Amino acid sequence: MKRFLKWALVALAAVGCLAAIHQARQVSDLSAVRPQVVATQPGVAPDVIQVTYFSSDVRCATCVRIERLTRETVEKNFEPEIASGRIVLQTINLDGPGNEHFVQDYQLISKTVIVSDRAKGQEVGWENLQEVWSKQKDEQAFEAYVVDAVRRHLGSVS
Repeated sequence: MKRFLKWALVALAAVGCLAAIHQARQVSDLSAVRPQVVATQPGVAPDVIQVTYFSSDVRCATCVRIERLTRETVEKNFEPEIASGRIVLQTINLDGPGNEHFVQDYQLISKTVIVSDRAKGQEVGWENLQEVWSKQKDEQAFEAYVVDAVRRHLGSVS
């Protein structure tokens, strides 16, 4: 019986390691994906840029870090735009009532940051900043990545 339990624990540990390696490969492969702004209403100029961190009820230390870094980066670099209402910063819990549609709307595979272009309250384009996972360990690279994306979207604000 002890021998069986020993091998069962070894097998369980091996499966856990393989799952962690698989997940790490998926996250590292995300950096190869080029940023893509999805235009939901082409030709419509946005008047507001919305930066949203999507969380869930289950929050690991990295998830909390990405949310904190996103908030700090946007607040530090875009204070006038936030004050004027040109940039809106928010967190949405995907496990909250009525929020499950965001998974389909943005084709989410994990917690992430979405920069959304809005015109008269309607979304006209968006970009998934999925590289926040690979950049979160380097705060300067994370900040540069988020700032670049938000500036790119601000360039289209009317």
